[in-house]
Amino acid sequence: MSTISPTAEAVIPDSIPEAVEGLDTPQSEGWGGDYPLDAVFVRTETRTVQEVVRRIEASRYQLDPDFQRDFVWPLDKQSRLIESCIMRIPLPVFYVAEAKDGRIIVVDGLQRLTTFYRFLADDFGLVLKSGEDQPIHPLDGKTYSELPLQLKERIEDTQLTLYILDAKAPERAKLDIFERVNSGVTLTRQQMRNCLFNGPATQWLKKASRSPEFLAASGRSLDSKSMRDREAINRFCAYSTNSTRQVRKRFEMARAVLAEVLS
Repeated sequence: MSTISPTAEAVIPDSIPEAVEGLDTPQSEGWGGDYPLDAVFVRTETRTVQEVVRRIEASRYQLDPDFQRDFVWPLDKQSRLIESCIMRIPLPVFYVAEAKDGRIIVVDGLQRLTTFYRFLADDFGLVLKSGEDQPIHPLDGKTYSELPLQLKERIEDTQLTLYILDAKAPERAKLDIFERVNSGVTLTRQQMRNCLFNGPATQWLKKASRSPEFLAASGRSLDSKSMRDREAINRFCAYSTNSTRQVRKRFEMARAVLAEVLS
């Protein structure tokens, strides 16, 4: 019988995102010194597949944040995940972030949770192939509603371990934790902010980046997938809300530090 590795939120290769100058580095930036290292910002909870799917249906879990790549798992990979539940194979942990309004934003595990949601909604039938010269897999082609009650309950009762990032954690701590645990795709800091602080300002940024005026001004040269367009608007807003004197003072301070280092 086909199995799935218990270590496994499969990583599907993506193109390397374009870095935002001065903000993004290929590796984690590490501790910034602006929050205590021994502070606890993550708690652990255990829930069943059925409980999580109910929360997804009630819009308590956000499965479609803008930073996440499109759902791309092929049916055979989704099927192996469901088969793992039937075989009682332990699953990797899930990392989620708690928003201030109580919603849960999926940081790592989006594809697995989406698979559970889709399968319990009868959106696809299992694609489980046997080896050569082997009999047809008994569950091949079966949807959730077509499974025996015992197997349905085995899937529904599968225990999921959730590491939940507290909504009260400082911004830098959230970004550091997010950057270290997200295994699906390399993200820019703007993409992380977009997920963790998804409110009116985030929606305004999204709308502004798609406006005809901005697209004409930028010549569509800023990558929207890595959110370089939104980062550019963020920078413009930051400079426009600071006086020229403040900006000049910061540049002079930076120049003085650089001159001292190079001397």
